[in-house]
Amino acid sequence: MPKNRIAMLAVSVILFFFYVFCNSYVALFAVIIMIALAAVSFAECLIVSRRITVLISKAQSHADAEKRTAEFCISAENGSVLPAGCLIISMVFSDPCDTGEIRASLKTTLAAKDKRQIYVPLSVPYAACVGCRLSGVKLCDSFGVLAVPIKISKEQVELLAAPSSKTEAIKPGAYSHPSPDSDVFSDTTKGDDRSQVFELRDYREGDDLRNVHWPLSTKRDTLTVKEFSRPIDENVRVLIETAASAELSVEEKKQLADRLLSAFMQLSLQLLENGQQFNVNIYSQTAAKNIELTVKKTEDIALLLKMALSEPLPAGNRFTYDAYYSSSHNDEAVYYIYDSSNSDSPTADKNDTVFIDVKTAKAGGDTA
Repeated sequence: MPKNRIAMLAVSVILFFFYVFCNSYVALFAVIIMIALAAVSFAECLIVSRRITVLISKAQSHADAEKRTAEFCISAENGSVLPAGCLIISMVFSDPCDTGEIRASLKTTLAAKDKRQIYVPLSVPYAACVGCRLSGVKLCDSFGVLAVPIKISKEQVELLAAPSSKTEAIKPGAYSHPSPDSDVFSDTTKGDDRSQVFELRDYREGDDLRNVHWPLSTKRDTLTVKEFSRPIDENVRVLIETAASAELSVEEKKQLADRLLSAFMQLSLQLLENGQQFNVNIYSQTAAKNIELTVKKTEDIALLLKMALSEPLPAGNRFTYDAYYSSSHNDEAVYYIYDSSNSDSPTADKNDTVFIDVKTAKAGGDTA
């Protein structure tokens, strides 16, 4: 746009001086025509700008874990019977774990009564909670000289880019804590505890006749079989050590967070697959305390990831672990996720603890 303004001003000045020194009315007429066309174009721009809507579509925006991109969808609509010549959309991308911002802009045209969606990809190599908001939208006239600002909503859309899962898979046996005496049962996974019925179903060939619900089968006049429940341990806790050395760069902290949360996702999905709900502790630098969350379903994992990625990693040593053991937790099985390249492995003296070192991506033995 600045180049167009300079070019038009230069042409106008040349024509004006040509008129003054050469007494050419053709040059004067050309200057008047140029000014008139610019005025008409700007008036058209004013009219059209009132009927243009631009927003970030939450429903269409998404993060692709395989391609490591966050794709934001910009929806632009022209409700006017006149076309929109040049629409300039400015955006700001932000990451709470990084103090910097990325600014970008794009140009598009809209025909009369036109509506389109523009997808803007952003590379996300590590786990992140990426936000995008519109910082400004302008409609330029046909000459690209004048622009009219368009009123927009600066509401931010956030996308959760999951960890890259580059760590070696943790062996399922490393986090098996059977709880045969538990009075709490899974509501998602069947088991073999005959004291609690999980569900009833029709008989299938090969079913044990001892599992037939005879009173109900008599009423229904068809065999009905009992599926039994799985007892779960209420006292299972996962600690995520987010303390990071002050010497680490922003890039290294992102890599560290990606490794920690990747191990957490693998562990969580395995626990949930086994019908085990659990509590998670993670230190929040903003709140200056340990935050606790109960995970009962996969949606809870996403909630914790978003919470963990909504602020920078705290600089220090073992915030989550030390804060947890400063309180009384004597009857819990603990999974401690940490990075030995960033912090030393502590020794637990209160609980059965499984140490999961993301540097090697393997679970260590229990320490009583």
